[in-house]
Amino acid sequence: MPFSFLRASRKLNGSALLRLFQSRVLPTIMSLPFLILTARAQSGGQWTWQKPLGHNRTTEELTDILQKHEEWVNDYDNKPGARADLSGAFLVKADLHDRLLIRANFSGSFLDGANLSGALLHDSDLSKASLGGADLTKAQLILANLDSVNLQEANLKGSRWDQANMRSVNYEPRLNPEISDIAGANNLEFMTYTSNSVPLALLCDGFRNGGYRPQERKITFALKRRDAELLLSPLPLRLSSTLGWERVRGEIGLLWNKCRKTSMLENCGAYTFNLVFFELTCQYGMHSDRALSIVVILWFFSAVAYSYFIHRRGRSGLSIVARRIRSGKEITKESQIRPRAVRQSNPWKIPFYVIAREWRVFRVAMFFSLMSAFNIGFRDINFGRWLRLLTKREYDIKAGGWARTVAGFQSLISVYLIALWVLTFFGRPFD
Repeated sequence: MPFSFLRASRKLNGSALLRLFQSRVLPTIMSLPFLILTARAQSGGQWTWQKPLGHNRTTEELTDILQKHEEWVNDYDNKPGARADLSGAFLVKADLHDRLLIRANFSGSFLDGANLSGALLHDSDLSKASLGGADLTKAQLILANLDSVNLQEANLKGSRWDQANMRSVNYEPRLNPEISDIAGANNLEFMTYTSNSVPLALLCDGFRNGGYRPQERKITFALKRRDAELLLSPLPLRLSSTLGWERVRGEIGLLWNKCRKTSMLENCGAYTFNLVFFELTCQYGMHSDRALSIVVILWFFSAVAYSYFIHRRGRSGLSIVARRIRSGKEITKESQIRPRAVRQSNPWKIPFYVIAREWRVFRVAMFFSLMSAFNIGFRDINFGRWLRLLTKREYDIKAGGWARTVAGFQSLISVYLIALWVLTFFGRPFD
């Protein structure tokens, strides 16, 4: 047996021995620390963690760090506290939900470069924490609060984000999680980025290919809103209490002289255009039904304005144009709509007469407002004419004076909002 092994070993050259070492021996050596920690956990030993270039730390030490950090966050009774700095810490498979606190508070802490692979962070508070370059592979962040968290260059592969709060998250990770694992997160539409929009764009494509239409619209809104905000990024819009007005005015003056005035005005105009026509109306397709809601609200308030013009004397108001045929000739008669006078009768009947009269006036105003809102025509398709066919008699309603101006604006705005609703509901105009 020894002689046969010796003869076999002679046949192996140096490259074969190197491959054998890299494939068998080296992985075993690299996994020894993790195997030791796993064996301790399975045998009932104490769970340990590490700081960079440091020795093993106990769970009690981590609990003490988080308690001091919570005192620093809450500052209750002026107790001394310290902001948690766990940058580069080795917290693989750390159960930070059950072992430490009912709700681990990492708010505002430093976790840059920390290894949180497989960590359990259920219902943890990570708001305003810095997780730049952190390893969150297969981490459980269900119901976690991630408000204003920095995720630049973080590894999110295999992590879970169900019901997590993603408001104002700086989303620029190195690797995205699975689409199904982040689809259940909340406030996806409020995520943002600093300079790299590729991770959000990839996330949007993943939602589109996976059939998650609502999540896709939320990410589209996040991208478009951030693009609009970047148009105003050169302007110092936020005034700090530590800066005096003279310094702020000096910065604005230097920036104005440095940049071209025309480009700044163009950016302001583009931002205002996107805000008014796309964000406020449908939020870049995320809420397509908002456009129809605005049409309905505009219909009601325009009807109130037309009712006011009917009661007001003068040229401004509504008129009925009736066409009749007498003796083979078409006769057109136009009469201005006015509220009827209240009949003199018992005093207790007068309020009922007034209510009935105002209801007739408002009904006419609502009908004309509906005609103005759907004053859309294309060749033989005319919605306004179709609405007039619903009446028992053949007549038309015309507006004069200021009522005509209101009808014109209502028609323009309603046509735009209806077209925007059709495009956003059935298509993707902002992709």
